[in-house]
Amino acid sequence: MYLDTNAWSKLSRSPELCLPFANWCSSANCYVWLSRFQLSELSRNIQLYSGIAEAVMQICPTLIDRGTNEFDGTPWHQTKRELTLRMSLSDAGTRAAFEQMLLDLRESNSHDGLKEDAANFAQMIETAKCTEKSKCRNWQDFRPSLAKWLEQQITRSGRHVHPDGNRDPSRYIGLKLSYALAYWRYIVNGQVWTGLNDYLDYLHVADMAYSKVVVTEKNLREGLIQIGRKTNLFIPDQVHLVQWIDHPI
Repeated sequence: MYLDTNAWSKLSRSPELCLPFANWCSSANCYVWLSRFQLSELSRNIQLYSGIAEAVMQICPTLIDRGTNEFDGTPWHQTKRELTLRMSLSDAGTRAAFEQMLLDLRESNSHDGLKEDAANFAQMIETAKCTEKSKCRNWQDFRPSLAKWLEQQITRSGRHVHPDGNRDPSRYIGLKLSYALAYWRYIVNGQVWTGLNDYLDYLHVADMAYSKVVVTEKNLREGLIQIGRKTNLFIPDQVHLVQWIDHPI
């Protein structure tokens, strides 16, 4: 299960929801995971640190980082992880250490790197929007557009697209799903780029591709539903709104 930052914020502000949610996860035989960039994002609000620590203590999520290994083109279940760490805060000392880690992330200006990446990504989106016949694009144009995007991104990483990369839906699942969201927003719907938050959504969706269950906000949920209807890409089996956490079923 993947919780976006809005869901983590809700749990941090409503600690009484954490144990029922953790119990649901146990009964559903699933675990919650979060990415390294999410920790940086959560570190921005000092007032949430205590609540986040409480949520982590109750839920025991797993921190997972795949780095850029998806660019190798292996099927999703064979994509190597750079880090897998179960986060268990068992006492006051480990909670304090966790909160200090969030503070260290905040003071290290790790978010500045995300801002720079977001600016570069915005330029790439504008280039995609300005391609030939972009004003007439619809989902029928998605496949060739996705193939071009994959070629650009993977070449930039110093690799080559796997021979089955475009045809096989089990490869590049994060890259494909995140571009599909961008395509739906900015090319099909003609939405305007709003900055860093849009880039964070792109990162979230790239990770959501590796999850069976996702809890997120309304626009992302609608995007994933539309992608599921219009493409054969990997999408989560269940996509819930943040309010679902109040009464998980």
